[in-house]
Amino acid sequence: MYRRWQVSFRIFTVNCIFDEMTKMKIKLDILLFITITVLSCENEDDVNEANKNLSITVLGQLENDLLQINIESFKPQEFNQINLSSELTIEDYQYYTLDQGLLSVFNLYGDAHKLYQKNILTNSEGSSIYGCDVDFDEEQYISARANSDYFVQHNVLFSQELQFLRIYDIKSQTCSLIQQSGQNIFDEIEVFGSYVATLSTQIDSRKLQVFDLNSTEKLGELQLDLGDIATIVNEAIYIFSNTKNTQRYAINSFESLGDIEFQRAGYQFNDSSRLIKVKTKNNYVELIRELAQPSQFYGIPAILDLDNGNVSISEINLFEIYNTVISETSLNLTLNLLTVNLQSQRIFLGFDAFNNDTLQDEGGVIATTNFNGEDLELVNVEISPQKIVTSN
Repeated sequence: MYRRWQVSFRIFTVNCIFDEMTKMKIKLDILLFITITVLSCENEDDVNEANKNLSITVLGQLENDLLQINIESFKPQEFNQINLSSELTIEDYQYYTLDQGLLSVFNLYGDAHKLYQKNILTNSEGSSIYGCDVDFDEEQYISARANSDYFVQHNVLFSQELQFLRIYDIKSQTCSLIQQSGQNIFDEIEVFGSYVATLSTQIDSRKLQVFDLNSTEKLGELQLDLGDIATIVNEAIYIFSNTKNTQRYAINSFESLGDIEFQRAGYQFNDSSRLIKVKTKNNYVELIRELAQPSQFYGIPAILDLDNGNVSISEINLFEIYNTVISETSLNLTLNLLTVNLQSQRIFLGFDAFNNDTLQDEGGVIATTNFNGEDLELVNVEISPQKIVTSN
């Protein structure tokens, strides 16, 4: 009897131990499952965030059509193509501009100036707008600029040495006029929010003028050296010089806001004009650091801090990336675009592809790396890229 009880107790003890081990194994399995699930979600979030940083829009022309290609992901490759000429019913156009994702396409032939607009980052519905009436038998068209609120046309009446800025208010659908006399025709005009700036060349300098688009009042003027570049950011005028520190002025009073220790020598902006729109994020501005010439490439990306003049220069090796892209695509390529997402500091490169034998374009390639030139990804596109637009 005692032995039977002893055996039964041992069996019970073994069963209890086995049950506890089974429960522990189940708990470990559940814990492992939860851990894997959390890590998978985190990895998925990382991938989604990475893809968000890689999301861009490419603009280019195919035959006579203006195309928009939205690249949602480089890996896997996900993109869609929109024919903007068809979507916006663009009959003809001379050029287009971009302002923080707002595309403005200008058709300035014929008896009327017409503007087509669409925000290509939000993919909102586009619109077409006629500008103010102009007597084209008397006046000669020079240029036009626009944002989401104003369409500004620059025309000249040479016989009377008069020039006009006609301001079409897009919301109120009304026109107003700025008129100036004299022989110094505006070389460039640009719209910055509710202001229009003009630049005209004199003998050994340039004159910058700023007008309020609501009141048409002239706010002030500055004399610039011939090599200076001007822009307006956050209600401040910035004058970038090759030989002097960057000057800042309040736009309403034209009083000096002090200088920042940045000289433009050795740097370029992604704009060949002297009166430029710069891409900004939290007072950071995109730059190109020039490479010593002769070189296959003109420069590498950099970022300027407008608060203090500090510049961060990318460590990207363009020669290595160029050779890698050619090796992976087997195409003849020319690098023609460089831009940076200022928030993620992701670099995007646009290459033209061409056929050496036929000398015909064969579309293009968009490549991307981090700011140090690592983590290279690329996508083949049907068009030669003219503009790369990032969310920041």
